[in-house]
Amino acid sequence: MSNPEVLALHDDSQQTFSVGLADGLTGLLQYQWRASPSGRARVMQLMHTFVPQQLRGQGQGSVLMEAVLTEVAAMGVLVEPVCGYTKTYLLRHAPRWGHLVAM
Repeated sequence: MSNPEVLALHDDSQQTFSVGLADGLTGLLQYQWRASPSGRARVMQLMHTFVPQQLRGQGQGSVLMEAVLTEVAAMGVLVEPVCGYTKTYLLRHAPRWGHLVAM
């Protein structure tokens, strides 16, 4: 379930989302746009996630993904998970987020 107090700040010029995590630290997700055929939804390739070392294994990656995917859904784009973490996360949470995955 998403936490409405956790927001993903989107920087399209840098192709990143930043999310405030525990202890005042920040997680990042880097993406790039995939070319799509005319008339189709844009596809955001999820390239890399970063959670500070001291927060790993504490569920903060899930906080990052929930905030980013909430923002992506509001943007009306699809995603293509490239990094291992995003692939695993989207598989585990397919009932909630599977509709965002580009075919």
